[in-house]
Amino acid sequence: MPDKYRTVFQTGADNFLANNASQFIGKSIEFVGQKKSGSKFPIDISISECKIEGQKIYTAILVDITERKHLQQQLLQSEKMAAVGQLVAGVTHEVNNPLAVVMGYSEMLLMEEDLNDDMRKYLQVIYDEAQKSKDVIQDLLSFARMHEPDKQLVNVNDIIKKTLTLKEYDFKKHDVEVKYTPAPDISTILADPNQIQQVLLNLLINAEYSMVSRNGKRGSRLLIDTKSNVRRSDGRDAGTSFVEIYVSDNGKGIDEEFVNKIFDPFFTTKPEGEGTGLGLSVSYGIIEDHKGEIRAFNNDEGGATFRISLPITQNIEVESASA
Repeated sequence: MPDKYRTVFQTGADNFLANNASQFIGKSIEFVGQKKSGSKFPIDISISECKIEGQKIYTAILVDITERKHLQQQLLQSEKMAAVGQLVAGVTHEVNNPLAVVMGYSEMLLMEEDLNDDMRKYLQVIYDEAQKSKDVIQDLLSFARMHEPDKQLVNVNDIIKKTLTLKEYDFKKHDVEVKYTPAPDISTILADPNQIQQVLLNLLINAEYSMVSRNGKRGSRLLIDTKSNVRRSDGRDAGTSFVEIYVSDNGKGIDEEFVNKIFDPFFTTKPEGEGTGLGLSVSYGIIEDHKGEIRAFNNDEGGATFRISLPITQNIEVESASA
């Protein structure tokens, strides 16, 4: 047991034996366990009772329910995104129309030649702020009306190289050391390259923000790795192999209380005005549409890692169908 739960657990065990143990028999209790490495994980405890030569014997069975909790979280996340997506679709439509009018008229007024400097400055502020609002609306629409992916056979190593090129200037400006280790002879997958690039770009932007916030302009390191033909250790998706992408940074990491919230729509830890909280939600939806999985966890040495798993077997189906 983790140290902070040990006293609570011992008190509960003493009360269990001294008072009414029968109320716990046949029921499951969720608790927290600790591995030898020190990492914590959720467990399910079920207790049974029997008598041997008149003496009561209690047996406790402990089961690691990490994967079950993860599946529950995935289901909850999908339900949240579906509900918020319906709401957003309606709201953005109502906001977009008057916003277009504001932008249109302010742009027309800016074209007037006889405007004084102050008036032109005020109008420019109106137009610029309306443009920012339009960008947010576009993010919302992308979230609510995610188009069907245009899937084709792609090599994720190539997509990563192109995405890193887009961020090359920013990384140099903030002195971010990038180490990219692509898996050789990586399997092709069936995916929309533009959507996968969108996910990767979002992860790189978030990693850069986290690293610069913690390290300033020195000491930031970004590690990107790919793996091919990975099988799940938990036994799920038997017969399916995956391509995996790891994006690791040495930034601030993720507060433990937020690890299960970062993919929620509109959730952000950035200061007001610096993020809409939709980037990771959109990324989650894209990977889910590709029958894959995206997870985040903190590194022991600091910073955070995002792991993307994308199935390989889909491309086999396409090749066999076209043969």
